[in-house]
Amino acid sequence: MACRLFESADHTATYAKFRFLWTTGITDRVLTYLQERYPAPYDHAIDVGCGSGQFTQLLAPHFKQVTGIDISANQISEAIKGNDRNNITYKMGAAESFPIADESVELVTCVQAAHFIDMDKFYAEAYRVLKPNGCVALISYTVPELGSKPLTTGL
Repeated sequence: MACRLFESADHTATYAKFRFLWTTGITDRVLTYLQERYPAPYDHAIDVGCGSGQFTQLLAPHFKQVTGIDISANQISEAIKGNDRNNITYKMGAAESFPIADESVELVTCVQAAHFIDMDKFYAEAYRVLKPNGCVALISYTVPELGSKPLTTGL
C-alpha cells in the first residue's frame, strides 16, 4: 500500500467500533453487475483493504468462500474477532500483491481504500486472480481521485 494508516491496536479497535456500516443495497448492486457478466453460483470473492471486515461480511452469503485481505495485522485481528461466518478467511497481504491463486475468483472488491494504494499494481493483481468475465468493484463514499485519470464506474 502506498499509505499505511489505521494500524495500531488501539486505533484498529476504535476503527472497527465506529466504522461506517455498508448496507446490503450496495452488495446487491455489485452482484447485479457481476451477474450480467458471470452467472451464479459464485465460488470466491476477495475484499482487498478489508480493514475490520464489514464489507467482507456482506459478501459472505453470496459466495462459497470470501477472503478479506489487509496489510495490517491489527486490522486482520479485528476482522477475525468480528467474524461469525465459516466461509470467510482473513489474510495479511498488500493491495498490490494478493495471496490468491491465478484465475480463482469471480469478484475483487476494494471498499474505501483505493486512494491508499498503487492502482496500476492493484489492477494487474486483480486481473491476475479474476476468472474470465469476473469483476472488480471499487466502492467509495465519493468518487476518489486516483492520479491524473478520473475514475469511472460501470455501476
